[in-house]
This record gives sequence, C-alpha cells and structure tokens, in this order.
Amino acid sequence: MTELQTGNSVSSAVSVEALKQRLAGLSPEKLAALQRKLQQQERSGYQPIRALPNEDIYPLSFHQRRLWFIEQLQPGTPLYNVSRAIQMRGPLNREALGAALQSLVDRHEVLRTTFHTIDAEPMQRVNSGLQLQLPVIRLRTDNDETDTLLQQRLTDEGRRVFDLSADLMIRAVLFQLNDDEYVLQLTIHHLACDGWSLQLLFNDLTDSYRELCLNKASDRPPVSLRYVDFARWQREPEQTEVFAERALWWKDRLEGAPPVLDLATDRPRPRIESGSGAIQPLDIPTELIEKLEMLSREEDATRYMMLLTGFFILLHRYTGVDDLIVGSMSAGRHRLETHGIVGFFVDTVALRVDLSGQPTARQVLQRVRRTVIDAVEHSDVPFDRVVQAFDLPRDLSRHPLFQVVFNAPPQSLPRLHELDIAPIDIDLQMSRFDLEMNLWQQPKNLRGALAYNTDLFDASTIERMLGHFVTLLEGVVADPNQRISELPLLTRSERHQ
Repeated sequence: MTELQTGNSVSSAVSVEALKQRLAGLSPEKLAALQRKLQQQERSGYQPIRALPNEDIYPLSFHQRRLWFIEQLQPGTPLYNVSRAIQMRGPLNREALGAALQSLVDRHEVLRTTFHTIDAEPMQRVNSGLQLQLPVIRLRTDNDETDTLLQQRLTDEGRRVFDLSADLMIRAVLFQLNDDEYVLQLTIHHLACDGWSLQLLFNDLTDSYRELCLNKASDRPPVSLRYVDFARWQREPEQTEVFAERALWWKDRLEGAPPVLDLATDRPRPRIESGSGAIQPLDIPTELIEKLEMLSREEDATRYMMLLTGFFILLHRYTGVDDLIVGSMSAGRHRLETHGIVGFFVDTVALRVDLSGQPTARQVLQRVRRTVIDAVEHSDVPFDRVVQAFDLPRDLSRHPLFQVVFNAPPQSLPRLHELDIAPIDIDLQMSRFDLEMNLWQQPKNLRGALAYNTDLFDASTIERMLGHFVTLLEGVVADPNQRISELPLLTRSERHQ
C-alpha cells in the first residue's frame, strides 16, 4: 500500500480553527513548508516515545494487530506482501550488494522479527544472527520472451507467502538479464514495512552499497528507537485515552454516511473477499498534467487534491451518489521519533465529501481541499480505533467504511553507486479493495495504475473507467466553473461510435 503525503502533525500552540484559517490562505508551496515544520513539533496530549528495556516478546502495534487478524481469517495469503523491483544497468558488484542487503537486516530489527500466538494473544519476537540469502537467477534468452518470463517470475516471487513464525520479513532475488543488466526484487511483509520504510531501506541500501564498493567505513548513526518501542508506547494508558478521545471526531465526521458504495459490477460480489486482482495502467498526457497543476495553484490546492477531485467526480457520475467516502493512506508518523524507524506505521483515513447541490468542479475542489486538511489534522488515530467507534456488522465481503481508495504519493529512487536504476512495476494479481487508484508523483511526470478486484470487474470495464477519468479531468481544466453533472464523460472514440 502507498501514503498520503500532506503532513500529519499539528502544533499545540495553534488552535484547530486558527490552523484551518491559516492553511486555507496558503499557497501549495507554503502549505508544504508549514506542514514540514509542524511535523517537527510535538502533538498536544502525546507522551514522547522512549527506548525501553529489552524483553523476550513484545505486543503488536494496533496497525500490526489488524493485519494479524486478517491473516488468521485468510491463512497463507500473499495479500500483504509488499514487493518492489528495480532494474540496474552497469558494473554490479554482487558481493557488495549481498553485504549491503545483509546490513539492512542487521540494522533494522523489524526485518528479523517473527510473530507468534502466546496465551491466545499475538506477540512478536526480535531475533538475532539471521542471514539473508541473495539467489541469482539467470534469465538470458535468445528471443523476445525475456520480458514476459521476467514479469512472471516477479509475480511468482512477490506472491510467495511468508511463514510469519519463522521467516525473515524480507526476501531478495537478483535476476541477471545480461552481463551488465540485472533486476533486484525485494519482497517484505507489510507487518514489517510501509511506503516510508521502503524509502528508508532503499536509502540505507544505497549508502551501504557505495561504502562497500569504496571500502569505506559507515558513518551512519545507529537507529536509536525500535518499532517495538512504538508498539509499547501505543498501549500506554495516556495514549489510549487520547486515541479514544480523538476517535470521537471521526465518529461525528462519518456518522450517517452510506455504509457501502455500490458500484455497478460485472459479477455478483462473493460472500468472502478473495483479494484476487489485477492492475490497469493509466496514462495522463503531460499537457493535461500541466493544466491540472495550473488550476491547483489558482485554488491553493495540491496536485493530490486536484486528482482526488477528479476521482470523486468520477465515482459520483458512475453511481449518482452525492455522499461519498474514499479511503487514502496517511504516513502515520506523527511523532518525530518515528521518522527514521522501519516498520508498519502507514494508516488509513476516510475522506467523506458531499457532492450535493449541483456544484461546479471548482466548488468540489474546494470541498475536497477542506476535507483533506481536516483529515490530516486528525489522522493520528489508528484506523481500527475509528472502526471500533462504530457498531459495524462483520462483513467478510468488503472493507469497512469504504471500498474504494485513492493514493498519489511522491516516488523517488536513489542512484546506486555507478549503476543506472529504474523501477519495474509488478502485478501481484491482488487487490485489497474494490478499486485502488495509485498515481505516483514524480518531478516531471505522473505514473498511474488502477488496481481492481477481478471477482467484480472485467479488464474492459476498468479500461473504460480510466478513459472516463481522463476525460473528466480534461473537462475540469477546460471549464472548472462547469457543473459536474455536465462535464464530458465519454472518450473521443466512444463519442465517435
């Protein structure tokens, strides 16, 4: 899963209402600068996270506990495997790469943590002295089937399940395509990482690999706090009281919302969600991206808010529903102490937007902007604490509160020493939601994909939906004062037909 990169912490010296007024008047650049500053300040009501003495076993964090119980309902599922692959061209030092990967395991203990049931409670144990293997698989062929074969191997490896009670929480495989062309695949269980953690790991891998290649000693300071310290901190009485109090805001915000979003599907919904999925890539023309950026600046909004507006309008046009909830990811690192810790911090926020009253696209953008700012202010409550505030019946066929997710995080890869690298997309053929739109923001372009539940939708339906999404965005930038009910939806080829 990817993260809502809009800041999470609020200064205790600024009232909520004053902060809202200040945020509303800031440009996107100043908004980002303020959010970075606020991230460095402590949030009122929270105690600092302390490094506590070592123990044999530790409790799970609220985030981990939620995933653990899903794993028990669907044992042996790869649904929470996080797999990334990078293509590397140049003179690769395999020995240094293997040693650099091992340094990740040595440095970040969550990668060598195992999970056990003790006295009917899930617990975690930190292990030592574990070695990470780096198998090398040659995929040289004399025909055009190399890419197809590579993609299949990446999918198979990414879907291979973890034994949570025995395995390292990270696996690595090196595929050799030519003498100077390789693909490195890392697969990590979500219990041990999130999107922010992946960036930390890639940064550490880059530094360690360069040091090993140059035979230099590492000057990186040791990690002072551990993920298990965060898990114990969450359970301190002072923190649970604050979580319970702040969950009331979400209960009030989401009370009375439609319990489900009924999109028209190609097949009936199964009684138990299987997680089967696929990915449909999305191409947004560069010219359209530039126009979206211009409109965002005019409205003091971010690119994320602009794209999310288009997604809300798409769902409204598809369903006719005015009251919509879309999920998105929050980094979940509201304390400065957590910024350097590898672990599972990312959390979910429910973004509820009212599209009633025949609003214009510009008005919807402002509603989305306010919704996102409010959600950021209150995103420090673990999602399961929010769900507990509602008396929701257990439904194994769909995700609680929302079934559709939208994410648009930035993405960057550091350069490995003397190697040119590029990301490779992996289709794990899974989807945790009915629909999950991901738009990876990069300095000069935008890469996108829509993951969908194949139990519900055909590929042709999703391809058509993405075409409508782009058409709506084009209509928004062409005339943001047009009512959303009048925005064009059909693609050029559909209109011609």
